[in-house]
Amino acid sequence: MLNNKYNTDKVNEFLDYLMNLSYNKKCADCGKSNPSWADLTHSFFICYECSALHRRLGAHRSRVKSAQMDSWTTEELRRMHVGGNKYSHKITQNSDFSIRYKDTKDFTAYLDEKERQSRANEPEDSFMNRSRQTSLKRDMVVVEKKPKPKFSDWIESSDEENDPKSIENTLSQITQEEEDDVGLVVSKPGSKIKKSVKPSRSPFSFSVKEHQENEINDEK
Repeated sequence: MLNNKYNTDKVNEFLDYLMNLSYNKKCADCGKSNPSWADLTHSFFICYECSALHRRLGAHRSRVKSAQMDSWTTEELRRMHVGGNKYSHKITQNSDFSIRYKDTKDFTAYLDEKERQSRANEPEDSFMNRSRQTSLKRDMVVVEKKPKPKFSDWIESSDEENDPKSIENTLSQITQEEEDDVGLVVSKPGSKIKKSVKPSRSPFSFSVKEHQENEINDEK
């Protein structure tokens, strides 16, 4: 959690919550990771280098504050809560800060209205409770674990595999076609496998009838 000695634990917790929102993890101006400064006027989280450029604009155009070294009020946190870097596209995208932040009245008026609505719906610091709700949800995440197999389950499985009925069912799965191909006849479990040999006819053997027919053909 953010360790700012000038703030209460609740304030630090909420600041930490805001800074860890996915859209606030990169500087609104340059995209650098993990910005720790804030532009309160536009509700943006910015990096140290960009905070120096904001100061040059003057406090009337951009009020800058550090999340790690400055004390924060409830209303300043509310301002950052209703905005955020997800709205950075609402202002002119220009690398020259004097141009980019020259005319942002419409955008700041939009933030003012969101801040007013937040104050009406969540008075005082009640809006800060969502950081604790998020923390509780993380703590409640349960990792599903598969139960380890018991020794008794293994014994039952082993007995089933050695069951004569199970063996007989397995042997019966051999199809008739496979039996014909390999010339095997499978009898009951425990008996020997017999090989069936079909009598084959020699190509040089003739029946009496065939012999007589051959003699008649020779006389012709």
